[in-house]
Amino acid sequence: MLEVLKPDDYLPLVKAALAEDIGSGDATTLALVPGDSFAVAVMVARDPLVMAGVDLALAAFLEVDERVEFGIEIFDGQLGGLGQTLLRVQGPTRALLTAERTALNFVQHLA
Repeated sequence: MLEVLKPDDYLPLVKAALAEDIGSGDATTLALVPGDSFAVAVMVARDPLVMAGVDLALAAFLEVDERVEFGIEIFDGQLGGLGQTLLRVQGPTRALLTAERTALNFVQHLA
């Protein structure tokens, strides 16, 4: 039987990855994106895959800003086809841009 990871199991990894990716801050996003703007982002499969890393990707967004909302289209363990939407996130634009690289890295390396 597979053991389901709990947030306490992976949050330290997510926090460390964000610290590495963001460093002292996302200067470009802060300089160019208004603080009150909101956006929607969609993660799309570039190749067929078995989805993995959804919880870690979403934790990255939520760690940056708890107002981020999401919709999961393909859950861990499910097959995703080329061009298929994997998940959608919406929230403050700065948060989405700041966390996107970390979130994508988790899915790209685990799926």
